[in-house]
Amino acid sequence: MTDPRHPQPDLIEITAASPNAAVLRTAYDKVLRPSFPVTQLASFEVFVTELSESPEEAVLVAVDGDSPVGVAVDYPMPELGLGLLAYAATRPGHRSRGIGGFLMRALRERWAAGPVDLVLAEVEDPRFHADTSENRSVARLRFYERHGAEVLMVPWVQPGLDGNDRVPGMLLLRVWVRGPAETVPATTLVRWADVYFSTEEGGMPEDATFLALRARVTERSAVAVAPVGDATRVLPLEAPTGG
Repeated sequence: MTDPRHPQPDLIEITAASPNAAVLRTAYDKVLRPSFPVTQLASFEVFVTELSESPEEAVLVAVDGDSPVGVAVDYPMPELGLGLLAYAATRPGHRSRGIGGFLMRALRERWAAGPVDLVLAEVEDPRFHADTSENRSVARLRFYERHGAEVLMVPWVQPGLDGNDRVPGMLLLRVWVRGPAETVPATTLVRWADVYFSTEEGGMPEDATFLALRARVTERSAVAVAPVGDATRVLPLEAPTGG
């Protein structure tokens, strides 16, 4: 619930059909940029281009008056049967006020009415990423846990975004699913991984890291899902981590 000590923010939904350049620019600079390392955040120019070319994508911005205080980027891929919660963050100085929960409720309503049955999110595994005041890997994982997320029991590597290096030591979370499902089909997950990596890196990778990642995803017909507290049981990827 939204913290009763603070008024509930308003919600602005930005899409290719309903652009709002001024709000998007401020939301990127004041919320997303301080919340993610540069390797995990595409440039604003790429961000805008992808939004304009993806009719299903939406940027949800929580605003306090005219000021963005939270952002969530929803990227459904109906052709793959799933979506990615690409980013979710609260503006520094406005955290612990229920803004993240406000955005998650809006997202769940959107997902329930949307075209996909599964939504994933990438988060840093705290075992491999130091927790700092700017990079709050532990807090982010706990936030998703509070909002019903579960961890997929496979390691993850984020593709190289906007020319940056890949980010190893990641986890995949299932943040929403339509109806009960104890596992995620490996075929669904690997199709998404293939498209995601080839799109972001300009072609289908053939290096040892990607092939090892793909092999881990497909070693069984379905990928197990567990409580976020079991993330320490996800076995690391035993392969070079470079691109």
